[in-house]
Amino acid sequence: MIHNPRLMAALRKGLPTAIATTLLFLFAYLVGQQVYRTSANDPQIQIAEDTAGQLTAGARPDSLVDETHLVDVGTSLAPWTAIYDDSGNVVASSARLHGAMPQIPAGIFAAARDGSEQRVTLQPEGGVRAAVVVARYTGGQPGYVAVGRSLREVDIRQGNLLSLTIVVWFVTMLAIFGTYYALEPKPVSVSESAYAEPSATG
Repeated sequence: MIHNPRLMAALRKGLPTAIATTLLFLFAYLVGQQVYRTSANDPQIQIAEDTAGQLTAGARPDSLVDETHLVDVGTSLAPWTAIYDDSGNVVASSARLHGAMPQIPAGIFAAARDGSEQRVTLQPEGGVRAAVVVARYTGGQPGYVAVGRSLREVDIRQGNLLSLTIVVWFVTMLAIFGTYYALEPKPVSVSESAYAEPSATG
């Protein structure tokens, strides 16, 4: 328990400033985290939209996906492309994980059926995360295009951002409470001798 009145007063007066500052740090971190995550959808958005447009115009899936240069989803940072038919079955794919194509949840295809582009995080197994964009294509044989890219570097940057935010927040808290402590008046101690009765003379 703290028995220092000056310190207690500094903590009490500095608390509102510390809370407001903490909220600002939290907001700044969330903004930075969202910037990292949304930018992780590039260039998948452009590839998915262009591929969907070509398929709608009648291009063959095997002409748009190079299956001779496969991307290992578990280790590579390269973007990959997968084309599905209207039932969600793989037609062509450049992505592999342990030799097989990572599965896209059926709910994502259902959400994209009306033509709305879906931007999701796919985690086929622990430690493997990908930013995936799914677009619908129409035409004679409609289906879906999924384009993904590993989130490994993005996750590292988000971790670094969190560590930096915590360190700067801690230093800022020390500065806030230290300033309030320095500005807090020191307790005045009155010497008992000032109240002593004058000695009698005689």
